[in-house]
Amino acid sequence: MTNKADNSKNQAPDTQLSLVEQKRLSELDDIIVRGLQTFFEVGSALAEIRDSRLHRQTHQTFEDYCQN
Repeated sequence: MTNKADNSKNQAPDTQLSLVEQKRLSELDDIIVRGLQTFFEVGSALAEIRDSRLHRQTHQTFEDYCQN
């Protein structure tokens, strides 16, 4: 039977990123940070529209508003 600890010695993960990978990771991290801010802003806007019923002039329900 093979010991789990022995397997980890034989299959060490490749943890080093190439320069190209490091650059791409940085670009993707920036997208995520921007996206998270937008995500929170959109969620807050939707919550206010729902809670204040600001959709009522054009849509009977908040669900209808979201579907359009």
